[in-house]
Amino acid sequence: MTATRGAATDRPATSKDRPQAALGRTPSRLPTPAVQAAAVRRTADEQSSRGRVTIAKVVIEKLAGQAAAEIRSAGGKSGGVLGLGAHSDLSARPSASVELSGDSADIALSVAIAYPTSIRQATQQVREHVRDRVSTLSGLQVRRVDIEVVSLLADDATTAGGPVGRAQRALR
Repeated sequence: MTATRGAATDRPATSKDRPQAALGRTPSRLPTPAVQAAAVRRTADEQSSRGRVTIAKVVIEKLAGQAAAEIRSAGGKSGGVLGLGAHSDLSARPSASVELSGDSADIALSVAIAYPTSIRQATQQVREHVRDRVSTLSGLQVRRVDIEVVSLLADDATTAGGPVGRAQRALR
């Protein structure tokens, strides 16, 4: 047989020859709601059969402290033994404590802030960054981030000398 427009051919029928509705698809090639619902159920079943993941509280505390340290104007305490002799340092990771409740977390941070920096802006930046990073990396919903500013630190690079430098060094 020769193939002419509108005439039958020798080739077997393929999915292209069947109506789209028979395949469970609309003409725009999107799955129907029933097909989508089955895919969602299948995905949920696969996820539940993989097992459970538990993240230790100390891991979330480390994530929160590290996320706060990623902000240039925030730091923590370093050195010392059992809290004696420790000093504030912008290169140190702030301390964090976490309260977990199901899949949500409340975080409390103790941070040192660089001087001169707006404390309100610095703490807002730390709060948003910690909330985003902990949520992204752990999958937990961060309900609250409490911040205690424990010290102000002079930025030695910008306050090397002069009366402003002396006043800022006095903050230490």
